[in-house]
Amino acid sequence: MNAKGLEHLTGLVDLREKHADAERQLSELNALLEPLERKLRDEAGPPERPACFVIGPPRSGTTVLTQLLAATGLFQVTNNFVARFWKAPALAIRMSRAAGLPAPALDLVSDRGRTHGLSAPHEFGYFWSSWFDLGQSSHTLDPDQRQKVDLAGLSRAIGAMEAAATQPLLFKNNTWCTYQADLLARLFPAARFVVCQRDPFFVAQSILEQRRRLGDETRWWSVRPRGSEHWKDLPPLHQVARQTTGIYSDMEDAIRDIPVDRVCKIDYQHLCSKTRPAIDEILHWLGFDEPAANTAGLPDHLETTDTLRLEADCGRELRMLLEHYQTEP
Repeated sequence: MNAKGLEHLTGLVDLREKHADAERQLSELNALLEPLERKLRDEAGPPERPACFVIGPPRSGTTVLTQLLAATGLFQVTNNFVARFWKAPALAIRMSRAAGLPAPALDLVSDRGRTHGLSAPHEFGYFWSSWFDLGQSSHTLDPDQRQKVDLAGLSRAIGAMEAAATQPLLFKNNTWCTYQADLLARLFPAARFVVCQRDPFFVAQSILEQRRRLGDETRWWSVRPRGSEHWKDLPPLHQVARQTTGIYSDMEDAIRDIPVDRVCKIDYQHLCSKTRPAIDEILHWLGFDEPAANTAGLPDHLETTDTLRLEADCGRELRMLLEHYQTEP
């Protein structure tokens, strides 16, 4: 298996905002639990139930959509507790059930994709990085890199998680799962993919805001599309525009060959304006009978953040750059 320890998660994993001591303690605990997890994986077969992958560009609504789906109580979520044990997630699911960890509450608060509370959904980044981060410069693997991924090991890992759960698995991951969606679709024939979509301008605006929030517009934030290693000398606004158009291009390449009946596209504006009906639609598409019985407590609508927040000149330039890079090969 190619799963690696925290000391190796330094390629495309951003550790700068992590608490070093806490991360080190968790890494040591994971190393202790990994042999037990390996036994569960050896006993598990490939997953059989239809896991749901929520994917899409960063800042496209993937977090709030996952929070809404988790609040229905119909899924086993990779939550903040399970994510702490990225080398032993099946064991963590068993521990959470034995400890009586409560179901996710309806909490639509998040900070750059980070949620609050042990039961709240987590992107599970360390787990997915342990399979897909091979030291490359982007989050999209080329054919040669894909040949190096331990797909049999990943299948057993997800199979062990499914065996520990009593509900379908729900994953949300913008970085790895979005850009390897076709690979995951082949590996997990029953899996379904909910693809979040949003006006690229508002995705780009939000990425730029995150850079500013970190105190440095030149500092890269989030997904690295193919070719991003060649953009390091571009001005920040150009980088963000190229990043956004590259993210959408890589995503479309990844989902293009997945059968249409396994892909459900959800627009951010639709999710905000018709929240509960949108979740009902997704649950019905996933095969749940009478989904409204599980969505009665969800809000009818959410406040959209699709408004111009940048300085007027900056917003105009960003729109022009997006149009330019959308047509550039």
